[in-house]
Amino acid sequence: MQAVNWNQCSEEFTRNIQKVLPFDGLVAFNIDSETTASQYSFKGISRQAVDEYLGVMQCFAPVPFRFSYHKTDMKFSVLQAVASNNEYDDFRKKWNVKDTIELFFRQNGVPIRGMSLVRSSAYMEFSDQELKMVESFYDLTACCFNQIYDVSSHQVSLFNEG
Repeated sequence: MQAVNWNQCSEEFTRNIQKVLPFDGLVAFNIDSETTASQYSFKGISRQAVDEYLGVMQCFAPVPFRFSYHKTDMKFSVLQAVASNNEYDDFRKKWNVKDTIELFFRQNGVPIRGMSLVRSSAYMEFSDQELKMVESFYDLTACCFNQIYDVSSHQVSLFNEG
């Protein structure tokens, strides 16, 4: 799957979920390994906040993909549900981040794409009902994602065989 397709998928996901669930920003990315991610795209979040997060604060984040990498049944994690730290709390206050949901899209149990839904202080933390909606959207998107990924992987295999 090419990055363009993932960007389109993440934008479509957020466009549809925002019809029933308010949030301010999106960060989509490829998960390259247990410790690295790349090809970040973002919407509704300042470039400075993203640069600060990727440059310094990512190591302080309490819900990054690396904590869920080997938890094959984990679909997403929510910032409000985990213990935070002073460094990350200061970063959240500076950039007005109330809550985030980190979604992990897997192929054969391994996360290969990620998406963060970011909610500002203009909203409350994500509620249990909202998390159920996110899970429903996730399940549908993950199903489509796996079908697209399987097709593109199969096409690469056929090309390589030819």
